Amino acid sequence: MKSSSIKLLVGTYTQKEGHVDGKADGIYLMEMNQQDGSVTIVDAISGIVNPSYAVTHSNGRSIYAVSEVAGSTQLGQVYAYTIDSEDENFKKVSALPSFGNAPCHLFLDETSMRLYVVNYMGGITNYQVNKDGSLSSAPQSINYEGGTLGSTRQEGPHPHMIQRFGDFVYVSDLGTDQIITYSVNHNGTLKEISRTSTSSAGGPRHFAVHPSNGKLYVTNELNLTIQSFEINRGGSEMALSQTISLHNGLIDQNGHSGAAIKIHPSGKYLYAAMRASDRSEDNTIQQFNIEANGNLKHISSTFTKGSVPRDFEISPDGSFLLVANQNSDNIVTFKIDQISGNLNKNPKISNVKTPVSIKFF
Repeated sequence: MKSSSIKLLVGTYTQKEGHVDGKADGIYLMEMNQQDGSVTIVDAISGIVNPSYAVTHSNGRSIYAVSEVAGSTQLGQVYAYTIDSEDENFKKVSALPSFGNAPCHLFLDETSMRLYVVNYMGGITNYQVNKDGSLSSAPQSINYEGGTLGSTRQEGPHPHMIQRFGDFVYVSDLGTDQIITYSVNHNGTLKEISRTSTSSAGGPRHFAVHPSNGKLYVTNELNLTIQSFEINRGGSEMALSQTISLHNGLIDQNGHSGAAIKIHPSGKYLYAAMRASDRSEDNTIQQFNIEANGNLKHISSTFTKGSVPRDFEISPDGSFLLVANQNSDNIVTFKIDQISGNLNKNPKISNVKTPVSIKFF
């Protein structure tokens, strides 16, 4: 019999920064009612500043999170927690430097047992995960260079997301308009093998790889587009297939930016978030159908019932789409129509302080 609830992690901001008024208590452990999609806070892991992005091992007993802080010195941190066998509470087992500033994304590769971390101001760091869930204190660190002179958002490298698909690891760099591809060596270290250029001054942020059509879809945060790339030569090189608007005819794009992008488990639909600088209905989830050739066709635009949809996640069974509205302190759960992929217009709204990322256990 299907359980009535499912667990999820919510990353947050806990303190005031230049771009956000952080109010949260830490990493929230939550449950979602699988009947109506409502979410409730069960517990919180405190003692970590700005855990904006967090992930869990598939066994549900280890949690990893960044501490997104920055300063004149490298202040970024990475934390690891495991469930204590005696009291079933999460216990901190690692607190290590991220070797950069403002770490903003991480990915747990359970194939090689490595934790990849992206520093928005710096580069990427590759930690070995030990048997007890802790992290190696001597990770591989790769610094990035480049940028555009005179630009306010692309003055230097700004890697934003890292993820492994198949035999390769991909990184999107908003600062240099590139997607960097790495191979994974036998010892778990990464080796750069190619770079793919995205739209000039587009600012690639997050991406998703289709489970079967061999394409990578990336949101360009700065110019409000989505680009799809055909992955070829075993995954090491990519060729541009399509560029499509994310803003759907929006006249005034000032202050708007692209954010997260996800593919429905069925492989038929793609969703992408667009953030507005205010609380207007321009804060949206844009829905696209994925055609037989892998190209995208815009279908609908749905107001997120909040402000600055920083991230969103689709439930494992594809029934719900949950949006983390960072600046309106809520998580909004939309029921997904399984025939059309449309989001229902009467979602469940749950109060959660400055949510940033959502991950299901």
